[in-house]
Amino acid sequence: MAEKKYVILEDKETTDSLIPHLKTSKLLELQSGDKVLLSFGATTREITIILSNQISPHHFAVSSEVIGSLKIPLTCRYELYKIGNKLLLGPFIGILFNTNNPNLSQGLSAYVRDYQTIGGAIITFSLKNINKKTRMIKGYLYNPIREQWESGTFRLPACLLVLLPRLPKKWMNFFKINFHNRYFNSIVFNKWDMYRWLKSNQNIKPYLPKTALYHKPDDISQFMKSNDISSVYLKPIRGVQGKGIRRFDVIDGCVSATYRLVNENVTETFRNFKQVLPYLQDELLPGNYIIQQTLDLEIIDGHIVDFRVMLAKNQSADWIVIGMFGKVASSGSIVSNYERGGEVKPARNVLKKIYQFSDQQIDEFQKKIFQLAVSAAQSIDSLGTMNMGRYGLDIAIDRHRNIWLIEMNGYPDDRFPLYAGLPELFYDAKRTQILYAKRLAGFTS
Repeated sequence: MAEKKYVILEDKETTDSLIPHLKTSKLLELQSGDKVLLSFGATTREITIILSNQISPHHFAVSSEVIGSLKIPLTCRYELYKIGNKLLLGPFIGILFNTNNPNLSQGLSAYVRDYQTIGGAIITFSLKNINKKTRMIKGYLYNPIREQWESGTFRLPACLLVLLPRLPKKWMNFFKINFHNRYFNSIVFNKWDMYRWLKSNQNIKPYLPKTALYHKPDDISQFMKSNDISSVYLKPIRGVQGKGIRRFDVIDGCVSATYRLVNENVTETFRNFKQVLPYLQDELLPGNYIIQQTLDLEIIDGHIVDFRVMLAKNQSADWIVIGMFGKVASSGSIVSNYERGGEVKPARNVLKKIYQFSDQQIDEFQKKIFQLAVSAAQSIDSLGTMNMGRYGLDIAIDRHRNIWLIEMNGYPDDRFPLYAGLPELFYDAKRTQILYAKRLAGFTS
């Protein structure tokens, strides 16, 4: 691997050629007259190597028709990587994102903040701007010289980072054919899927709250009786940001249903479960909710506390912890989500001030939590059905200091570091993901 970044010059005198400096040719084990396949993104073209000591070691020249055929942008700095008879030029990374102006997106610009490390051509585009027949894309290229995104027409990139809530099924076959396993974050699984997958892992199962799929109103009372509990949460299997969550409590035979409405708790009380049945039939669709035991969490001055762990896959394809954050619910709220009025703080501060943990206890608990989070991500990887590059895991520590994995989100809110006043972790998360994309594009170190 030649990790050095090169500037491409256009050569108008030769045909189907690539002209490196002699030093570059030695690094890549190229000889004058070699015929190799130049690969840029999903497109290749046969070229002839012509050596030169006149060109700068920081540059190499490419024939005009090759640049035009492969649509190679000349404003980027590239790496070259030789695999057998193929010369890989890149990385050429695509970011699938719904936006008309990427220059206005802080999140998108964060991916190219460390361009000097990433290098290559990075484009962003939406589904509507992909031409399936010609395999051409209208989108935006990041220009590292001007530090802005510029519109253009491009060929398919080598890999794809998906930043959509869900990839439509009608596009799945196109992506599989053209990118194989080189696209990621394309699947958003629901809470019930997550529970079923992780429950099959005997090392993770003890950390999962008891959970069942809701089919009919009687399921809630039966779930409580069979598990000998008096409180459960009913959660939409595809819900996000705490929306649609209800808590049911049985106290002295009476049943209360509590939910969040405009940042306030609303509680309805029923004499017994028979009175609850019409309410459930009117409000809930079978198969769209899970029933989950209520955990005995710390409640500090009326505030529920739990945690969010951010994971990302790096350039070595290893899962790493980006950060851990404490979520402190607004007073009396049944959910801790930031969007429902909660606060986000660095986890270490929460563990020390609210849980009264010593530094040693914090280190021990975080180590256990991080190991659990990485194990859960690896467990889903082992299914072999999806390629994911990030997760947000909701973790709880109950009054007895037991650790629980409440939820695992494949399309998480990546702004937690910003909420907690730790912007560098926000950029770390973006950088880690784009480096994983670089790996998928063929550049592994």
